[in-house]
Amino acid sequence: MKKFLCVLLSLTMVLLLAACSSAAANDPSSNSAASDSDSSAAASDASSESGEKPSGTFTMWAWDEGALTGCMDLLHETYPDVNVDYLNVVNEEILQKMQTTIASGMAIPDLWWSDGENRGKFQNMGILCNLEEEFGFNPDLVFDFLKPLSTDAAGNWVAIPSNCAIAGLSYQRDLAEQYLGTSDPDELEKLLPDWDAFIAKGKEVNEKSGGAVRMLPSASDAYQIISLQNSTSYVTDGAVDYTNALQPTLDILFKMRENNVFGDAEIWGTAWYASYAESKYIFYPTATWSVRWQNESYSEPNGNWGLMTAPGGSFVWGGANWVIAKDSEVKDAAWAYVEWFSLSEAGAKYMQETCSWYTPYKAMYEGDNLETYASNHSDWFGDQDIGLKLWTDIAQDDIQMRQVGEYDSVVNEIAQLIVKSIQSDSAFTSDQAKTTFTSELGSRDSSLTVK
Repeated sequence: MKKFLCVLLSLTMVLLLAACSSAAANDPSSNSAASDSDSSAAASDASSESGEKPSGTFTMWAWDEGALTGCMDLLHETYPDVNVDYLNVVNEEILQKMQTTIASGMAIPDLWWSDGENRGKFQNMGILCNLEEEFGFNPDLVFDFLKPLSTDAAGNWVAIPSNCAIAGLSYQRDLAEQYLGTSDPDELEKLLPDWDAFIAKGKEVNEKSGGAVRMLPSASDAYQIISLQNSTSYVTDGAVDYTNALQPTLDILFKMRENNVFGDAEIWGTAWYASYAESKYIFYPTATWSVRWQNESYSEPNGNWGLMTAPGGSFVWGGANWVIAKDSEVKDAAWAYVEWFSLSEAGAKYMQETCSWYTPYKAMYEGDNLETYASNHSDWFGDQDIGLKLWTDIAQDDIQMRQVGEYDSVVNEIAQLIVKSIQSDSAFTSDQAKTTFTSELGSRDSSLTVK
């Protein structure tokens, strides 16, 4: 009798498990986000073993509270039980705060932003979720050129860009007409296909204006652009590849200095912001996000700005990455937020309409979606559709980005010192630049050599 009951119970369990498996197989929520271009909610549902939608309150460190918490009502339409405990931490302080938190044994946030040279450090600390393994993230959902910015040294996807920050040059139309003979973006791209042509024209502009007008505000502006057009890794096998990763950029800056191509308004400084409303500099590095914070915040909406592809090609400038702590107890809730924000149609529309950001989610740029989603008219840019310029032209360039690495912050800190010396000291030479780099590197990280 007991044996019969055991067999009967076993058969019952098998039938129940089979029924559950059948239900799960036919449940649309188990499908990958890649199979549904309209929404990525299904993948988050599938990430929960219980089949229930993710829930919980996750902690977030970032630096744009309005944009990142203003979406919660919309998020709750899909994930009613996901909430955020937000702490504003500026980019310049977030790495130090994280290191201090870890050293003190305190809990790190569940989700945070990783940007600039901090990306390589965060993404190689061994503290992040592997997004493909943890949540079934499909890299085909985002642009290929984002991979070097979003993976660790082993090629694992440990981050997703919050937005897709492709970049070019914005320019003042009246100055371009006066000193370059045209303000048409296509004509300017033909006139300035590379940095040699840019420097030659810069010399002419300086002479024609009597030194009153320069092509760029500072050497740092030039460095921001040109360094990001170089895809050579900074460090390989314990050595900084100065010859290939840094020297080409610095050589161009030296040529620019010799020909008076840039001014002295240091990027991010008071004079630099003020110059947007002045007639001193023709060109500025400009990304999808920076139109809102720079052109539209510090100049009049009189249609005097234009947008073009930079000499030497397109690049990605900024676009903070989402990263999730691998030991988080509410990682599913954090992922639900990230996936909604950066990998769904609803999130894409929110960020474009609210923040003028553009999603990394490729489906929004395919077929009929492109013109509907990407189009962006700004009073500052007159009749030019800067959204379509970005996505039908600038983004179509062969963008090649450098793989982020754990020593990026060290290399960039020293490089910035050299760039400032190039700008401020007309006697500072290329040989001195390399000597300075080698000396500074030795004092900061003796484990690295220079080649």
